[in-house]
Amino acid sequence: MACPDDILELDYDVENDVLYASLGTPQAALSYEMMEDVLLRYIPPSPEVVGITIINFLRYYPLRDTALVLSAAKAVVEDLLEKYPSIPLDQVPLHSTITDAP
Repeated sequence: MACPDDILELDYDVENDVLYASLGTPQAALSYEMMEDVLLRYIPPSPEVVGITIINFLRYYPLRDTALVLSAAKAVVEDLLEKYPSIPLDQVPLHSTITDAP
């Protein structure tokens, strides 16, 4: 897997409290819910994670200064990528078509 420091792109939706993280340019991918509100994004047939979406980010990682969301999010995403570099192999479909937008 590529080094997240070099290619990690983060976007935070303030209105919906959703963090989007992508390794490289965001791309269409499937989602696997690893735990409540944490979606690992991958492109079959590879199980390698290409992005992470965290719903209700500030509920799980409260910050006094919301201006610091992206800097705090970087550490959270890097930790998740280290723990979950890929989705469980039994969850990867053999054949699928990705039609959703990033």
